[in-house]
Amino acid sequence: GDWAAMPPEILTVLTAAAEIGAQSEGLFDIGVGDIVQAWGFGPADGRIDPEAIKHAVARPETGPAFEVAMGRARRLRDVQLDLAGIAK
Repeated sequence: GDWAAMPPEILTVLTAAAEIGAQSEGLFDIGVGDIVQAWGFGPADGRIDPEAIKHAVARPETGPAFEVAMGRARRLRDVQLDLAGIAK
């Protein structure tokens, strides 16, 4: 939850993700890193973690995962961000 200074490139991506998330009423959400990794994608490199899947599904959180303001950003929920859907 602490504000952190970010490079302009990251802020551009986070700002775009926030806008798309709002326009899609939360359907686009980069705060899905935990579940993505639990299913074996990204850094998990194909290793599925059934316990992590149960944990991620058991605590469905809604609302923005982060906010951006004045060259800084902060997480609003205890989630791992996944930029694969927007950063490239």
